[in-house]
Amino acid sequence: MAQSLITNLGLEKGDRIGIYSPNSAEWTLLQFAAARAGLILVNVNPAFRGDELGYCLKKVGVKTLVMPPTFKKSNYINNVKEITLAKICTRSYR
Repeated sequence: MAQSLITNLGLEKGDRIGIYSPNSAEWTLLQFAAARAGLILVNVNPAFRGDELGYCLKKVGVKTLVMPPTFKKSNYINNVKEITLAKICTRSYR
């Protein structure tokens, strides 16, 4: 899984990868894989919406965000759609 993060997502050692999710088994797997790949795992509060989420992602320079599509009444995909790409990009990527 660690190699897949680097190869398939184009990440490099030292990149920040965000997890926008409540606690789950997948969260733990991602934590270990990120550490093994030399990535910095950023825990994003799953209660964040809109501007809070955009501010957080921009502030820490998250390059990739991992999340479930939904959890209970939260729709994480819609929350991310509320943010325009221009708000969260801090640099250009490949």
